[in-house]
Amino acid sequence: MANFDSFERKQKEGLTTAAQGRRALLAQDLFAIPADNKPKFAQGLGVPELTHWLGLSYGELVKLFPGQEIILDGANNQLGKDLLARQSATPIELKSSLDAKTDANLGLSTAAYLLGDSDGGARLREILAVTARRVLYLNTVDQMTRDAAIKASQDRAMKELADYFGQRLPKGTILSSAAARPWKAIAWGHTSQKTIKAAVNAKAGMIVDPVLLYADSALGLIPYEQTFEPGEGIIVERIAHDGGRAALVLRGMDSKITMKLYPNYKNSFHGPCGDVPASAWVKNPCFHIWISKPAA
Repeated sequence: MANFDSFERKQKEGLTTAAQGRRALLAQDLFAIPADNKPKFAQGLGVPELTHWLGLSYGELVKLFPGQEIILDGANNQLGKDLLARQSATPIELKSSLDAKTDANLGLSTAAYLLGDSDGGARLREILAVTARRVLYLNTVDQMTRDAAIKASQDRAMKELADYFGQRLPKGTILSSAAARPWKAIAWGHTSQKTIKAAVNAKAGMIVDPVLLYADSALGLIPYEQTFEPGEGIIVERIAHDGGRAALVLRGMDSKITMKLYPNYKNSFHGPCGDVPASAWVKNPCFHIWISKPAA
């Protein structure tokens, strides 16, 4: 499974004001990352092209934020954006493409908040618990038996999650204005619980929405937006559970924009009794949101 973390860390560093004197060195670091762990736009670029792309991209930031210092804004993608225009305190969110991007990476308590559950994510922690699958993987000798048991555990968890989605937001529910606001805040680019709540509660003009940018090998960085229309209703279009991961899909009733909430287990587990791959769903469950515009 591709892991763009190393590339994205270097990319962010290379787009800060402080790093402009080291652009060529950072381009070498980007080039050295295995192709499978690079976003599509960068896979065919050599060091000169990556150096040019970093300069072009930084130039776009200078145009958007003239006279401002561009700095890193939080190493943890659940706590901050990628970059910050310091003087205006404008968060900047970078995406590798518009075709395959995660629009939000949410902790369990934030997902529970979106679903209107006041338990702080306790029920989600029960549903998505990882310990049983770790034990199965490490203590089952026969591989076929082990893999079948883990698959059965994953299927049970996804059925429970789909049932939980249905209890919180049944299919066909039109969200109240208050219930829709946190989802709309995510579409504006707010992705931590703190900033989502701030956006929900802020008076007009009292909070700075992030600037959303995606990478293009020829043009550097390009602004994009994917917000719902003002005042439109949001409906629960479907709750998916087709043998894969359970998902809750919402749709803007006028814009037809969809938001898909689904679980993710990104990390492997390393312990004194052995290592367990991420594919067994054994560490750090979280939720992703994908936002999609209707086809033109």
